[in-house]
Amino acid sequence: MGKIYYYIKKDPNNFEGKDKISFVIYNYLKKYYNIEIIKILDKHNFSYKNADIIHINSSGILEAIRCYSIKGLKIYSLYSNLKANPIYLIKDFIDFFKIKHENLNVPIIYLLKRLLFPILLSIIPWFVIKKILERENTVVVLPNNYLYKKLKLKNAKIVPIGVDIKKFYKKETIKDYRKTTIAYVGHPAVDKGIIEVAKIFSKLDNKKFKKVMFLTNLNINIDYLKSIDPNIEIFGPQEDIVKVYNTIDILILPYRHEISSIAIPLVLIEAMACEVPIITSDLPHLREIGKDSLIYVKPFDIDGFVKEINNLANNPEKRLEIGKKARNIIEKHYNEKIMLEEYKKLYDYLLKRCKNE
Repeated sequence: MGKIYYYIKKDPNNFEGKDKISFVIYNYLKKYYNIEIIKILDKHNFSYKNADIIHINSSGILEAIRCYSIKGLKIYSLYSNLKANPIYLIKDFIDFFKIKHENLNVPIIYLLKRLLFPILLSIIPWFVIKKILERENTVVVLPNNYLYKKLKLKNAKIVPIGVDIKKFYKKETIKDYRKTTIAYVGHPAVDKGIIEVAKIFSKLDNKKFKKVMFLTNLNINIDYLKSIDPNIEIFGPQEDIVKVYNTIDILILPYRHEISSIAIPLVLIEAMACEVPIITSDLPHLREIGKDSLIYVKPFDIDGFVKEINNLANNPEKRLEIGKKARNIIEKHYNEKIMLEEYKKLYDYLLKRCKNE
């Protein structure tokens, strides 16, 4: 059996987003293949010469540049839509300091690097990115048709991210029926719309709505968010996220731009699997996922979100309807089982190709 190197740079105990998905794929494939995790890409590493496949998981093209000269078959799993409006990126950078925790010591040089690379990527023409990714010995795995059409790669394959539909499903949960629970779930990041969430909440009737944030960490300026709306309830990481989804009447995800989430936001498809009614930003890749099971509002449109929240709150039948539609979409297109089977087919094909060469 061939040797496979699997590049994933995060600690397995601290996976979130794309890294969480990458590790799910790894755990499935290691049952069938001789796979070794690597955390550093080094083109001078002699051991790569003995590998049949190098599988690289990435949210951008930096890893593709690093491993450009590495010989042998490569699988490049790309989880990001790559580009955003540079003006939005600058706004993200400025707004970061509004929610930055006073004890969070982040060097300004590091922050500038984090800003400059996405801006540089946003102004690089698509044909240059295509040149970097379109290698003869590489298969690029893309998460959606949106990015597939943008790149037009000859060596691309679409494998959507999936969730475990046996784990994520609608459960009977005790709710506070005196109020409609409106919530945000995810990272406390400006690009994901955390400030917009607080502004939206501030315009909702406190007697009618229970307003909650479930955040992956609390290393932010909570006082700033509370200054926008003192009635927000803010919680940190939750042990039972499925239970959390099932306590929510309406979930809002006001992403600012295309790269403010992985190309298929994990929170989005998890909540859809649990039949949670969702209002999110009107972005093409999100419409591709949710179709008519989501409510869409333009990014930054606070009043638009408020209007749709009130409409859904007053229409429980519609909430049930779109929740069921969302679950059906996940079962058919974003099922973890389908994702894993597609990766196994790809591995089998490439290993067979190695033997024939």
